[in-house]
Amino acid sequence: MSLRQIVEEFGGRLSKSDQRLVHVLLSNPAESAFLSAQDLAERADVHPTTAVRLARKLGFSGYPDLRSKLQNDLIGSSQAVERVQKRLEHLGHGSLQAFVDSEINALSALPTQISQEDIKQAAQAIVDANNIFLFGYGHSEALVCLMEMRLNRSGYLTRIMREPSRHLAADTKNIRAGDAVLLFIFNSIEPRVPSMLEHIHNVGATSIVISDPVGPVLRPRPEILLSASRGEVGEARSLTVPMAICNTLILVISELDGHKSFDHLSSVSEQRQAWDGY
Repeated sequence: MSLRQIVEEFGGRLSKSDQRLVHVLLSNPAESAFLSAQDLAERADVHPTTAVRLARKLGFSGYPDLRSKLQNDLIGSSQAVERVQKRLEHLGHGSLQAFVDSEINALSALPTQISQEDIKQAAQAIVDANNIFLFGYGHSEALVCLMEMRLNRSGYLTRIMREPSRHLAADTKNIRAGDAVLLFIFNSIEPRVPSMLEHIHNVGATSIVISDPVGPVLRPRPEILLSASRGEVGEARSLTVPMAICNTLILVISELDGHKSFDHLSSVSEQRQAWDGY
């Protein structure tokens, strides 16, 4: 298993400090694979001994063993050397070119982090769902609105789960078996998220999480996890990568739903043309 899979399968408790370390490790493995425990801890803003404790929690003999695993994960990747070189040569932070380069690198790495089968599984869960609930917080609310619009235009029933807490609690209790819940979780895990995932699991609905490297530390584990780095730690990370995941999901949904999406889009287009005629 890769280090990411080891983290996903870990059955114990990961502290907040552990989660910060995992976020750094998985955000940029091509660079993190060569960091000392001290350097890694500095980037995660935790005590150096936390890196050693995390390694042992995950079943490694120590931090060097964990780092070797991360290095081995990179072997065989045709882009590994190129990514390392680009990270080491990365200059001009704050410039338009640097931002574009960072986005290109993050998008190029996306297929190595999420498989086509993962996308297909998530798309099929949405196609099969009775109702589709959408949840996100912070910047991810923009993606929630995007997916609501795209899914509605394709003929799917959606419901956005919104604050304040009383509304969010009521929406969560309305989730039933056969529903799908699409959650967007980036940077940090809000305290209410674990209880939401637990409820989704208990009622027999399907949880689909689109996330960055914080995804593998989610507990309870979502049924379907689409987790990919949005860029280097310390950089301004945009929504380009998760938006690419969303757009791919919509395309695959239209391939799986037996022309439902195409028929509804055609109907919407006809209605618009009728209105334009008035």
